Amino acid sequence: RVSKMSESEQQLKEQVQQQSVMSSVQNMLSKVSGNCFRKCVDYPKGSLLGSEQRCLNLCMDRYLDSYNLVAKTFFRRLERE
Repeated sequence: RVSKMSESEQQLKEQVQQQSVMSSVQNMLSKVSGNCFRKCVDYPKGSLLGSEQRCLNLCMDRYLDSYNLVAKTFFRRLERE
């Protein structure tokens, strides 16, 4: 026999899921930032060169576009099931 969750239990479950998603996104952005920094910045200095800034922006854009594509595909598949 399956018992129904109370409203407060359901809210708590949703909060935990949201926190888990936020943690995953923060971890992903941290990894992406590190990867892009290593790719785009040869030698760290006081400020970024214009070419380094452009490289970082393009790199982050590519990662985020890829992430969005994967996420949309994943959610479409979930909806079909």
